[in-house]
Amino acid sequence: MVAGLLVFRTHPFLAATHRVEARVLVVEGWVHDYTIRWAAEEFKAGSYERAFTTGGPRPGENTQRSDYYTLASYGARRLKASGVPDECVQMVPSPVSGRDRTYSSALALRDWFREHKVDVHSFNILTEDAHARRTRLLFEKAFGSEVRIGVIAITNPEYDPKHWWRYSEGVREVLGEAIAYVYARVFFHPSAEKTKMTFKQTMLLGIFPAVLFAVWFFKIARAQHKNLWWAFLVGGVSAYGGSLLAVGLIRSSGLFGLLGGFPLVTALLAGCLAGGALVAASVRANLYADEEPTKFDILAVWVIVAGSVLVPLFFCL
Repeated sequence: MVAGLLVFRTHPFLAATHRVEARVLVVEGWVHDYTIRWAAEEFKAGSYERAFTTGGPRPGENTQRSDYYTLASYGARRLKASGVPDECVQMVPSPVSGRDRTYSSALALRDWFREHKVDVHSFNILTEDAHARRTRLLFEKAFGSEVRIGVIAITNPEYDPKHWWRYSEGVREVLGEAIAYVYARVFFHPSAEKTKMTFKQTMLLGIFPAVLFAVWFFKIARAQHKNLWWAFLVGGVSAYGGSLLAVGLIRSSGLFGLLGGFPLVTALLAGCLAGGALVAASVRANLYADEEPTKFDILAVWVIVAGSVLVPLFFCL
């Protein structure tokens, strides 16, 4: 039932449309022609005075060439061709960015407003389908709370949004954007030049291996007619401590500086599982024996709990 609810609600959640009262419309330059036509209609139907297009260099283009070869310029030309007056359209190209391209576009637009002393208190950004919620999130991170940002999602005609899981394009787009949104919401920190693990995020990473090994300990204890909840506690706490120790070590190593984005998250999750398995197995062999827990056992568990907090606090803050 929960899985079915997630399937049905994922697309509406990602492809959100929430307009705000604004005189500025922002259009992502990479969008398809059908979205550009919708953007032109949105501009004409609303009370907009200016339209801005964003985007970095077009794929395959020489990055040293002029702004004409950027997605911002490409979007602006198509927007004008769709009927938006030339004097109302302004392209705002962003620099080269191997990742976090949407955020780079948002920063470029913010800086353009400041450099040209354009006082903007609100705007709507128009983009495609499941990309919408993440786009607004990243623009909000760039502009802060002083600017109200609305979003308009244009439906992808290549699949039925109500049955997106039946289409290869729908699965690719919805699942890809869902993962990207979680990354942007939890792991992406615009205040740092590189992805930086905070204490809170490190704690969150340890939850998965903790639950996994807690259930494993619980099943073993039930088969051997031992104290079930003690086994659950020991398994969860030991795996949690081991996973956070592994994340802390990765955070302090050179690997953290070399990786970024999804590769970094993958490495951290793998480290969590490996560290959790190592410590949990050790605890299983040495701490959780055939007898009921002693005072020393309980003390050892609380030492692990304290280490689970202190280790990531030391390495990751």
